[in-house]
Order: sequence, then C-alpha cells, then structure tokens
Amino acid sequence: MHARIADKYAIIRSIAHNFADHGGGHKRFLTGRDPLQPDGFVNDYPMVGSSVFKVLGQKPGGIPSYIVNADGGRTGIDVFSFGSAYLGPNTYPFTVPGDPSEPNFQVRDLTRLLGEERLNDRLNLLSRFDTIPDSRDPSGTMATLAVNRGRALGILNNDATRRAFDLSNEPARVRERYGMHRYGQRALLARRLVEAGSTFVTMVMENPTFPGQPMPEDVTYNWDSHAVNCHIFTDSVFRFPMYDGP
Repeated sequence: MHARIADKYAIIRSIAHNFADHGGGHKRFLTGRDPLQPDGFVNDYPMVGSSVFKVLGQKPGGIPSYIVNADGGRTGIDVFSFGSAYLGPNTYPFTVPGDPSEPNFQVRDLTRLLGEERLNDRLNLLSRFDTIPDSRDPSGTMATLAVNRGRALGILNNDATRRAFDLSNEPARVRERYGMHRYGQRALLARRLVEAGSTFVTMVMENPTFPGQPMPEDVTYNWDSHAVNCHIFTDSVFRFPMYDGP
C-alpha cells in the first residue's frame, strides 16, 4: 500500500543521530536537541508534544490537547523519553493505557462512578482541604494536581470527548480497513482524537499481534528487530502488513 502511493511522499535521508544507544536516539529525535547524556530516557529538553502543549495550551471543549496511548505498563513518562524537562508536569500528556483493539478496551477515568450531586459534594469537600499556599509547594506538585483535576473534570463533563475515545462509534468496515489489531486501532483512534480537536497525539506502536494471540517465534514486541532479538526477515513479514494498512 505504501508502494502504490510512493509518488506522493519523499524519503528524508538526512535525519540521523550519533548515539549508539536507544536512549540517546530517543531524546535526540523527540526533543530536536542533542541530550547532555548519550544514554538513559530522562529528557534534558522537552519532548515536542509538551512544547506544543506549552505554546498552544488546552483547547476549550474538553478534549485533551496532548494525548499518548501505549500498552499498560509502558506509560511511564520516561519509558520513551516523553518527559517535559523544565516545562514541568503541567505539560505532561493525557495518558491512555491499553490496547484499543481489545473488545473490553476502556479509557480509565472517563466513566463517572458518582452521580452529579455526590460529585459536587466531593469537589466542595476537596476544595476545603486544598488550601496549601504556594510557598509550601515549591515543586509545583499540588498546582499540577489541580490542573490535572480540572482537565479530568472537563473530560468527564463532555460527551463529545467520551465519544471521540469510543471506537465502537466507527463503522465495522472502517475498523476492519485499519486492521483489528493494536497498530490499526491506534491509528484510527489517533485520527478520531485529532478530528475531535486534539493538537498532538502520540501512539506507541508495539506488540503487533491480534487480541488474544501470542507473539510468534522470531518476532519481537517492539522495533528493536536486530539479530539478537528476533529473525529480522520473519519479523518484517509479520509486522509490515500490520503497519502498511493503517
């Protein structure tokens, strides 16, 4: 499918880095700057998503401006050098763990567990406790919690945002065209989120398997597909069609 539209794109060969390490490469590509350390995944400079979020801010309407989806257990801010460095945690992404191709996939924290009245009561109670002065919060941790709480409430109170995350709203033929696996459904989810108003969406394309199926022999879960981890030809034959379609 890529080959059919090869006249529509250009291969850029000038993008490179000089770090013989995953961490240095991550940080160089995702921040646009050479990191101070050639290894490790903690950023010295902000990941581009955080920079965009800092400049453009949160759009009105509830949909998070900066969103990341990755497998559960792979959503730490430093797993892929997604850290915001000196911009602080206020510019962290709204992180969605899990596999969107799973039948029971849900976005945590998007379901109201309380009625309107109980929710308001709890928010009023919280506001009475949440009175720590700025002078006692030099790290900005409490301020960050307040910002994130505001974002979460904006999402909870917005039906359009919940619908954007709900892939069941897509026709079955569209979902099947993208592919009923992680790669396909993550690409479709990214499209829906951008259409709903999100400014920057990152999908971590790992584990190219169909729901409930094990990883085949000689295939690796990520893109680190050199000889010590898998058989690169076997891995490519399995992985590339899943990438090519979406």
